[in-house]
Amino acid sequence: MQIQKISQSNPSFGYNPELNAKLVYMLENTKKNKAYTTFLKDMCIVTNNAEIDLRDAEIKGKRYLRSMLISAFLPVKIAFTNLINDLYPQFNYRAKELESYDEEIKEYNIKEDAPGHWLNILAENLREYEKQDKYQDIDTDMTRYMNLLKKKYPNFNLNFALVNSETNELYQDGFSGGELKENAEQEANDINERVINGKKKVVEYVPSGAALKGFDGLGGMENIKTLLNKQVIRYLKHPNEMRVISKAYGVSLPDAILLYGPPGTGKSTIVEHMSVEGDTTLLKLKPGIFGSKYVSGNQQNLEAAFDYAASIATEDKPVILFIDDADSIIGSRDRHVSDYKEDDLSTFLDRIQNAHKENILVVAATNKYNNMDPAVLRRFTEQVFVGLPDQEARESIIRYYLSGDECSTATSLLNDNEAITRIAQKMEEFPISLIRTTMLKAKSIPHDEAADKMIESGKIEMREVTEEDINKIIPLPEIQAQKVKEDNYQNNASRKSIGFPHGGKMLI
Repeated sequence: MQIQKISQSNPSFGYNPELNAKLVYMLENTKKNKAYTTFLKDMCIVTNNAEIDLRDAEIKGKRYLRSMLISAFLPVKIAFTNLINDLYPQFNYRAKELESYDEEIKEYNIKEDAPGHWLNILAENLREYEKQDKYQDIDTDMTRYMNLLKKKYPNFNLNFALVNSETNELYQDGFSGGELKENAEQEANDINERVINGKKKVVEYVPSGAALKGFDGLGGMENIKTLLNKQVIRYLKHPNEMRVISKAYGVSLPDAILLYGPPGTGKSTIVEHMSVEGDTTLLKLKPGIFGSKYVSGNQQNLEAAFDYAASIATEDKPVILFIDDADSIIGSRDRHVSDYKEDDLSTFLDRIQNAHKENILVVAATNKYNNMDPAVLRRFTEQVFVGLPDQEARESIIRYYLSGDECSTATSLLNDNEAITRIAQKMEEFPISLIRTTMLKAKSIPHDEAADKMIESGKIEMREVTEEDINKIIPLPEIQAQKVKEDNYQNNASRKSIGFPHGGKMLI
């Protein structure tokens, strides 16, 4: 008979990663009575480390140590499981833990080969409690088991920390099982209310069109796609493998990512394609939910959005929370900003700093980098300048709007590589949105001709989109007026110096 060695970070609750994430989220978002939440986390460390040491002793054949750890571990694990189950019945914690232990017992055939094994004893005890409607004696049993541990092994180093004395005193002196349950139920109700409110503040992105292809549906931007593949995608696609590497080097997902640059360069599109590439949920803050920066309520809305994101995120499936036009929500502080805006900023700084603990990847976008508060910018550990599309990207975007679902009558132009190159060269200062506008207007020329003939004569006469059609649109004043000077949108530190060269003296 074999037994598996478990390896997990503490504090962690049981086997189930999704359940663990929800319990940790519930405890970390508790606003009142921190003493009992600290107690639960300490108890979690006790039981998990005891089980890890017990399994290790069994694998290495240390019988005496195994025997001592069994007598220490089993009663505390049973009481702790029942405590969590009674405080947070909505998670069905005991049943899920029992299911995991039963699977291991079956996998290693422990029930038949070793009926007296501690895994069988643990499972049977949990099963007995599972048959009851409610576990009643939390306070009495937990206190008894903790005192038993301290009295039975006062000098023996079990290689795990017992509940600290300060917390244990708070528990024994100030809390009963009933009070714990009442407090936990109130906290659960408060958090559930915030989560429900937070769901109304975000929109879950539903991929369509080119986004369904992930990065393959994103023309050009090779440097940005390479960066995001390294910094984000591989962590989302291979969580277990990357967890091992990350622990070894202390490198993980960025705390937050800021995309900045000229308007219309595809920052939002990048995030959409990234979520599909990484097979993860993308939540976008609803436009307009924050209103004026002089009106209160923004802080609560921002917190609610984070609460909802955290409630559906797991360690293996982080959630992307996208904040577009971030400067309008978390812009720079100045003398005109009210106390409410200061509160919003403090809230955001706190939530973004702890987002990775809640399995949230915050991604923000702005056209006004220099309007962002310096304290906020420091929280974005990865900052990516999304500039105007280069020649290759412009050619790719032009081809996209001349093919597939976007157009079916441009075959000749698509096969003329030199024409595509010439068109792209004329769009050198065009953001993606302006290239799209130009192509739509160009396609409207043969479209309108065909529509007029159909209405006048009832005949269908359609021609292909040509280079000449596009050349008629590019010089239009309304198109040229929308061209972008990229330097105007770079941050001050990276912007090229202008004027007064050579020691500040103007050359004439």
